Amino acid sequence: FFFQAEDGIRDFCLSRGLGDVYKRQETYYIRRAMELHSKILYRTGQVEESIEKAEEVIMHAKTNYHDDPKYSRFLGDYGELLFERKDYEKALSIFKECLDLSLIHIS
Repeated sequence: FFFQAEDGIRDFCLSRGLGDVYKRQETYYIRRAMELHSKILYRTGQVEESIEKAEEVIMHAKTNYHDDPKYSRFLGDYGELLFERKDYEKALSIFKECLDLSLIHIS
């Protein structure tokens, strides 16, 4: 029996394969599609729907992999939207989350 591991580990018991990597990619693309949907809603004047979709994005990101610069950019955009709508408390919370995530990428 010859076992070719996708992750380079030849021991069947130690190998994880690339399943986690593929799942992470899937959740990334799902989140990105949701982000773009939120932006389209905003740009077409559907602000309340955009905010609802943005909240869905945040919930999705909290339960899945979200450590990438595009997510922190989305948070910054969402924070600006909330700031414009004078929801300062929520905007501040989103900006803090954006900053924390951004600091991870520069360190």
